[in-house]
This record gives sequence, structure tokens and C-alpha cells, in this order.
Amino acid sequence: MDDILKRIKNGLLLLKEGVPYRVGELHLALGVDCFSVSADSYSTDLRYITKSSALNELSEIKQVFNNMVAISSDLKDLINNKKLKLTLYFNYGMGAITVCSEIEGVVNWEIELE
Repeated sequence: MDDILKRIKNGLLLLKEGVPYRVGELHLALGVDCFSVSADSYSTDLRYITKSSALNELSEIKQVFNNMVAISSDLKDLINNKKLKLTLYFNYGMGAITVCSEIEGVVNWEIELE
């Protein structure tokens, strides 16, 4: 846990300067009124991503981030009064496409899934 807390503290310095930062599988970025948390889908084939699996992965992103906030009061202070944007990407090797995002509990779908 000390290692993750150290990475969060290092990341906060960069985030405050507008530099995105990665902690584990999460990509963090600080905007003017929004804090973005994103991750790539576990799936290696877009055909196997369903709405249900995407929502599960989005929920996991939120849970991992909430765990980070729980151990770092500095991170909690940084995101205070900011909208939290969660984004799930599908990484196809030469780039990534947005599957879905969530802001204030509202999920926006960027691609059609079953």
C-alpha cells in the first residue's frame, strides 16, 4: 500500500501541472471542472464486449479509483468539487476507441453494443 500511496503523491504533482498520469491500470487527468479516470477494457476483441461487461468494467474503474481516494486525503482534496468522468476504452493495438463514459451517474455510449 505504501507503493501505491507514493505513486499517487507523485502523480498529484504532475496532475496539478496538467500532465496526465497513470497509476496501475488507471489513467488520471485533471481538468478545470472535471477529473478524468480511464482504463482499457480487458477484452482483446471488440466483438466480445457487451453493455453488461462494459458496465462491469466501468464499475471496477470506479471502485479502484474510490480505493485510491480512500487512502489519499491529498487526492480527495484535489477532486473535491470536480465532476468525475470515468471512461472505458477498447485498445486495438494501434490506438483506442471509447466504449463508454460516465459522468455523475449518467452513462454515455460511444459505440453500439448488445
